[in-house]
Amino acid sequence: MGYLGRRIGLSQDKGNSSPDGADGAVGGGILDLFASGYFERQDKVYNHPTAPQSGMTASGGNITEYTDSGTVYRAHVFLATDTFQVTGLGNLGNKVDILLIGGGGGGGGGNADYGSGGGGAGGFVEVTDYIVAEATYPISVGGGGSQGMGGHPQNYSRRGINGGDTIFTNPSPETITAKGGGGGGTGNSAPPTSATSINAVDGQTGGSGGGGGSYGGPPPIQQGLPGPTNQAPQNPGISNLSQYGFAGGQGNKGDVKANGGGGGGAGGAGTNAPPSPGAGGVGGNGRANTWAYGPTNPVTRAGGGSGGGAPTGESGGAATPGGGGAGGQMGQAWDSIGPTSGARGGDGTYSSGSGGGGGTRANPGEYGPGGRGASGICVVRYKIADVTPGIKATGGNVSKVGSKILHTFTNSGTFAITSPISTVEILQVGGGGGGGQVNAGGGGAGLVRYSSSQPVNPSPGTYNVVVGAGGAGSAPGPGSNNQYQYGRDGIDSTSGIVPASSGGGGGAANAPRNSARPGGSGGGGADGGSGGTGSGDSGHPGGTDVASPGNGWGNDGGSAGPTAGGGGGGAASVGSNNDYQNAGNGGGGVQYSISGTTKYYAAGGGAGARSGGTAGTGGNSIGGNGESAPLSDDSNGAPAGVRNTGSGGGGGGYQTSPNIPGGGGNGGAGIVIIAYPT
Repeated sequence: MGYLGRRIGLSQDKGNSSPDGADGAVGGGILDLFASGYFERQDKVYNHPTAPQSGMTASGGNITEYTDSGTVYRAHVFLATDTFQVTGLGNLGNKVDILLIGGGGGGGGGNADYGSGGGGAGGFVEVTDYIVAEATYPISVGGGGSQGMGGHPQNYSRRGINGGDTIFTNPSPETITAKGGGGGGTGNSAPPTSATSINAVDGQTGGSGGGGGSYGGPPPIQQGLPGPTNQAPQNPGISNLSQYGFAGGQGNKGDVKANGGGGGGAGGAGTNAPPSPGAGGVGGNGRANTWAYGPTNPVTRAGGGSGGGAPTGESGGAATPGGGGAGGQMGQAWDSIGPTSGARGGDGTYSSGSGGGGGTRANPGEYGPGGRGASGICVVRYKIADVTPGIKATGGNVSKVGSKILHTFTNSGTFAITSPISTVEILQVGGGGGGGQVNAGGGGAGLVRYSSSQPVNPSPGTYNVVVGAGGAGSAPGPGSNNQYQYGRDGIDSTSGIVPASSGGGGGAANAPRNSARPGGSGGGGADGGSGGTGSGDSGHPGGTDVASPGNGWGNDGGSAGPTAGGGGGGAASVGSNNDYQNAGNGGGGVQYSISGTTKYYAAGGGAGARSGGTAGTGGNSIGGNGESAPLSDDSNGAPAGVRNTGSGGGGGGYQTSPNIPGGGGNGGAGIVIIAYPT
């Protein structure tokens, strides 16, 4: 027999059916050699199998793909508690990168004469090259801390509540934890005896520390203390791990009006409040992450909330890079509809782990609550290919779905066309409106615009994309002189390619603010008030084009009776009216499959009800549900509309015994998706 060649890569004393020769073929039988194709002849390899690239397969969270320097990554973004389940490792490695951010702390509530501290950001944790196996990894995403209620006397003024921890659990077992941010201290005329009391002026310890509130008289108030920078004791024994969290700033003290300190951020400490007169202390900066959403969409998160200004007209600290809420400012009612927060502290930006701003006094007899801390986030990414898609533009989260390239904007950015594109498919949704306070209306959905073939000119060209934020829901807790809050309007989304998509109208509150706000879809009414007017075309079939300059899809909000609110309008249908004690449901959203998966967008928020009534449900499970009794003093209000759907927040409820007014949910941020064929 002639020479057949030298076998390559396999043992000469075992078969090839398994690494251990389980087929029993000692010496590598000739049929095995042929079957494997492993032969070398004349310095050439014949039939050498080259395994195709196969990345890890896994489920859980919202999945996106993007390209970075020729490598394609898949990212799982967890905005709520879920599981990351690895079902296959592939041949590109068993390592993942993990980003964890804890929930931000709530800002402290304002007092008659003293500004409160901003909430601290959640801890910021990054792990690279973390080894995983085929297993299920539970993920808990920390919720944002409730804001402190504002008021006078002291028993109505509250510190902010700490945010929840975000945790990645390895069944080994092992946990990776990002601590929730510390709540901001309240403003108060005199410090309570306990630093952890619900009325405490001290900022609370957390991933980053809450800012101290202000108060009258000695001894000096202490700043909130976080875990130390890099939180070394928090995650011992885990390699390639970086942790960040900083201290909150110190509030003022004095015989008269004073300012609150800023909450700590993942990028720096909160600043101490300057002497009065002056603004509240500024929250610490957030920290940038360049890979969670791809290199074209770097995001800064985990900013500290700023302190409330002294109730003499001074401003609160400004909103911080990383999403920290602005401090409250005297001069406007705390339920102001305008772009500023008035005396109410601003909320942390959704899913950023940022702290809420501190509240202050609005007008005599009105006391602003703090802002709500933002929920945290977990992102897990891994390599799936070494192939670069043929993209024609930059901006947003770039992915390939079937035969088209998607640019998904969940935050504002720039869509820059680098190679000519004649038409694009585009979906543009404004931010949803927030829910109102007390038997309240649900927030209306943002206006929807969609085109399956929208001309773009110029091409190449650059387009500024704005993703509208959801409107803030009304704060829970006692109102001042029965002056209850509207939900705030959602913000418009724009692309420069189709006309702007208006934000949804805020839900109404109890009288005298019982008529809801207009918007892309109108908010629901409260206490006998009418629903807000939607600006879009009603009664459309789902998934249809809105040709420029069409009005887009949006509907009116529902009307209310004396005991329950009306539902917020949705893109597909009006919000329903209340039925005696039972609150109205949010209007339905519209379905589109531009992302590769058919999804609902722009549903209305359900309305709130008082004791004995049934709260309304949000449309299509993406609008926030309304709130009903029983409630708790530290309730964070009704559920929010789902982020990046442009859906309305749920309306607040009302518990009669004990008397607890409920707050509304935040509207969901909008979205802009632009697609074109490969």
